[in-house]
Amino acid sequence: MTTRAPDADAPDAFGAAPAARPTWLEYDVSVPPGHQPGKIEWPDGGSDPARNFTVRSRTALSRDAFAHKVAGMRAGLYIHGFNTRYPEALFRTAQLSADAHMEGKPVLFTWPSAGHAAAYLADRDASDFSRAALADLLEMLTRGRRLSDPVPVLAHSWARG
Repeated sequence: MTTRAPDADAPDAFGAAPAARPTWLEYDVSVPPGHQPGKIEWPDGGSDPARNFTVRSRTALSRDAFAHKVAGMRAGLYIHGFNTRYPEALFRTAQLSADAHMEGKPVLFTWPSAGHAAAYLADRDASDFSRAALADLLEMLTRGRRLSDPVPVLAHSWARG
């Protein structure tokens, strides 16, 4: 799920501007067979699933279709931190899921981070803008679950002291 607006310069990607409403998507991301834990093997030029993380498919969903897919599903939620662009958030979700040998499906919540350190205040405002959408996603992921069936959440932050 993202609260980012589509990126006019990159088809099938999202930028740093906030969207009028959330977008719900399903991705199939391949992890290369020689993947090194803790690392994202970035595409350099063309995508090669044998050498780097690759988006195999992307499907836009309605909120209801997404809710139906996640109902009762074993899932873990990743929320990226400051200074994170959309492709990094997407591939980091796949990398963390692979490295943790996650049994369920990874779910990403990505908000409109500007993706650079000089935009810390803008990122703070963008994360505040996205709170209601995140609360909606959390409610959706936990609806009907027992306490013995939790949804793990990994939330990342970035700050300079």
